[in-house]
Amino acid sequence: MRLYTFFAEIQEDKASIDDRKEINHLKNVLRLKKGTLVRLIDGKYEYKAKIEILNSKQVSLSIIEKSVDIYSLSKPIDVFFCITKQSSISEAVKHLTEIGVSAFFPTLSRFSFKSPNTDKLSSISRESSKQCLAVKSMKIEKSVKIEEINFDNYDLFIFAKERDGSKAISQISNLIGNAHKIAFIIGPEGGFSREEKSFLEKKAIPISLGDRIYRSETAAVAVASLIKEFLWKK
Repeated sequence: MRLYTFFAEIQEDKASIDDRKEINHLKNVLRLKKGTLVRLIDGKYEYKAKIEILNSKQVSLSIIEKSVDIYSLSKPIDVFFCITKQSSISEAVKHLTEIGVSAFFPTLSRFSFKSPNTDKLSSISRESSKQCLAVKSMKIEKSVKIEEINFDNYDLFIFAKERDGSKAISQISNLIGNAHKIAFIIGPEGGFSREEKSFLEKKAIPISLGDRIYRSETAAVAVASLIKEFLWKK
């Protein structure tokens, strides 16, 4: 039977849930009781635990079993996502978390929207990680301008372009397999400016997603999924 998942503070064989929203959901929505078994995660491991104390301020649990993280990708993938409208960026965060992306950088470009609510995005990532059995949630970073990106921090940086003669991502599968840390950047709905394209072509490897033009969140999920597939095959 699949257990409900919660983020928790772990101390040896004990655990606690202190977040009021989590406690309310556990107690008043799911109506869990003392003695119920649940799944806990802390960003490193997953645990099977039993509820010992349950009230409106705190949930205390005893750890029954501790397991290593078998769900996270073997290599970190970071996404630099040029900011679109809130609904689109929220969908991107949800699905990229499900895929196993490590970090999400809202990115400012000429045609992007203003910086998003990162607290809201962090909440979406946490909820998504609980639903997909992840142990880690995707980290939501502070907004960054394209020219501020530390490209040297990555072994492989991919630049997804629209409808041009760039390589298909399958043509760089060996680079993906050999890289220790990978990142890619997705442009806004209006695309990159000519100056931004020129800058990125000097800093990253351009790849094409084919003849179609995709929504930003769709392109991000497509690239992340393809990278994940190549990592699994490695």
